[in-house]
Amino acid sequence: MKVCSISTIVMMLGIGMSAQSAWGQQPQRSCGTMHHLETQLRSNPTISYRMREIEQDTRLNAKSVNRSLQSVITIPVVVHVLYRTPEENLSISQILSQIAVLNEDFRRRNADISYTRTEYLPVAADPGIEFKLAQVAPDGRQTTGITRTRTSKLAFSADLNDMKYSASGGVDAWPTDQYLNIWICNLEDNMLGYAQFPGGAAETDGVVIGYRFFGTTGTVAPPFNLGRTATHEVGHWLNLRHIWGDGPCDLGDFVEDTPPIDHPNHGCPDEITGCEGPAMTENFMDYTDDACMNLFTQGQTLRMRALFGPGGTRASLLNSPALLREVVTEGEHRQPPVLALDTELLPPSGVRMSWTEVPGATAYNVRLRMAGGEWAERSFPKNNTVASRLKPCTEYEFQVEAVIEGTPAGYSPSRHFTTLGCEAQEAVATVPENLRAVSPTDASVTLTWTSVAGATGYQVQYKIAGQPTAQSQTVTRNGLVLKGLRPETLYLWRVRAVMGASQGPYAPVADFSTSGQLYASSRVAASPGWMTVSFQQPGIVELSLATTLQMQVDISLLDASQTLIKSWTDRTVVPGRSLPLQVMGLPAGTYYLVVRDVSGFETIREVYIEG
Repeated sequence: MKVCSISTIVMMLGIGMSAQSAWGQQPQRSCGTMHHLETQLRSNPTISYRMREIEQDTRLNAKSVNRSLQSVITIPVVVHVLYRTPEENLSISQILSQIAVLNEDFRRRNADISYTRTEYLPVAADPGIEFKLAQVAPDGRQTTGITRTRTSKLAFSADLNDMKYSASGGVDAWPTDQYLNIWICNLEDNMLGYAQFPGGAAETDGVVIGYRFFGTTGTVAPPFNLGRTATHEVGHWLNLRHIWGDGPCDLGDFVEDTPPIDHPNHGCPDEITGCEGPAMTENFMDYTDDACMNLFTQGQTLRMRALFGPGGTRASLLNSPALLREVVTEGEHRQPPVLALDTELLPPSGVRMSWTEVPGATAYNVRLRMAGGEWAERSFPKNNTVASRLKPCTEYEFQVEAVIEGTPAGYSPSRHFTTLGCEAQEAVATVPENLRAVSPTDASVTLTWTSVAGATGYQVQYKIAGQPTAQSQTVTRNGLVLKGLRPETLYLWRVRAVMGASQGPYAPVADFSTSGQLYASSRVAASPGWMTVSFQQPGIVELSLATTLQMQVDISLLDASQTLIKSWTDRTVVPGRSLPLQVMGLPAGTYYLVVRDVSGFETIREVYIEG
């Protein structure tokens, strides 16, 4: 495409926000990067001079960059999760799913490269860029590369950049010359995300993504459920423009091998004609849906990699201290790095514990206790596990040690955390009880529950069993009529009391079915209708869920004292099939099987294991 000046681009910035649409209809991609640049230039016109210098350097470096002479570029990443509600506090698995997508897309290892049209195969390229969660924090301590900050803000603004400052309810950036900072939060105006181009203020450099559009699991939903929002915005952070140049045909994206076009493309279009031929709608820098993006070009690759050339704007990241670099001389015993522990509190009183992976580790020993109490120890093959049904508003600590070649390497220092429920204990003495679903029809049902003294309202969540996302309604009375439901369908629902500005814990999950099929009335989670277990062979629990959709779940097994015994994370439940769970060797007795899906719905089933 043709190239143009920065001043010309600034005149065309308004198109960056024009794609926002009402979420009641099929949503269209909206990227706030160009609008954000306009705001920056108004407040600090000197940025335009810096961007001109970067553009000159980029053109010079792009000419001299030789892909074969430089190894893969690895960029350290820190993900700042800003949350007001549990849904906004993204799980570790959701964050890791996004890092995986970035590594696939920026290495052209994405599974959908087979959909690249034949005419664009000659220019499709592997940018040779990889991303890794930071292992060392700015203060020198080891880290998981994830920070979590509770905020009181309902939503953050791209104009204000308020998510990037602790003083305004956000979190300050880690040094932006050493880390790619990614902020995850609830963004105003249904915006998917935005990025800062090279040349802006150091303290705000990075990428911002809405919590509903990050990764491939959890809070995401089609058509932005494949992690391509972050791919698109990181492309901007690496100095790529929209392929239409944010203007008419003579306004370019500084890249020669992207066909000129004068408008963005939305959805999953068939062949669209550009200014001189077919448009490259599968390019990551267009506005198409996640499922229809699959390539960067050779020209875009040279442009991104030029930032890491001698004197390049992003070159300092190549020598960042954020990643562990072990140097082992011949004959020296390699010591495992110190484990960095992290916690993610789960409602109503659970926790996901995670830690850095250790090269060569075959297992991890984990011990957990209430502060000052007795340790409960378990071993896990992966670097995370979930503990459910802990005591609310209680301090716990846990430690981890890696097992390498069958030898434990020694426990890490403790990480302390306090379970959720402190605010609820102060404001709500009980949770709603006696959840009932009455008079179900093909498309409606009436939900009722016992009133909670002092409640100013109730928040009800409901969803089709197996679906990743739930709908929510807030009511002032202890009842709700749901309409517009799908016939002959099993639904899950839960409710919690609202006490002014605070919220109590959710009641146990209940279920109902429309059309009177399956179960005519709701059953609470202690004896759920949609979850069954059986014992087809000794030492194996067969778990079945009455769902027509494939779904991801975390599973925990607790003993009679509610202590975690075993856990299985990120397991896939397939409709019509049971999921076998190994419980061989456990003492005979009563246990509790806890199943938690990606939207936080937790179902509990009492089981008796014969031992």
